[in-house]
Amino acid sequence: SVVFLGKTDLRGLNITDVVKFRRGALEVYNQRTPAPPVGAGLNKQAVVTLEGVYPEKDERHPPPQDEDKEAAEAGAGAADAESSLSEYGAYLKKVTEDQGAKFLGYDEDKGRWRMHVRHF
Repeated sequence: SVVFLGKTDLRGLNITDVVKFRRGALEVYNQRTPAPPVGAGLNKQAVVTLEGVYPEKDERHPPPQDEDKEAAEAGAGAADAESSLSEYGAYLKKVTEDQGAKFLGYDEDKGRWRMHVRHF
């Protein structure tokens, strides 16, 4: 999801041409629809939440749901999986900051990555 902060004028804007979600990514504006000046349209501050973001090796097998979690943690390799997700959260923080955004968090169980962007 993306929540644009403050008043946002959407008149004359075709959202489906401007906002594109992909697995683990959000694109606002592109070469076909260039961004207006900062502060205009959707080129403004926003809080972005991306769901289902897991380390590559976990994409096919996301972390277990709460009811299965205890059983999975008791199995072999549970500590390695937790360590990998913690490392992945640190990786996402670096990626976020490298793009000039503020890292708001990463929920390892839900694969939820949150950030605050100044503009697109």
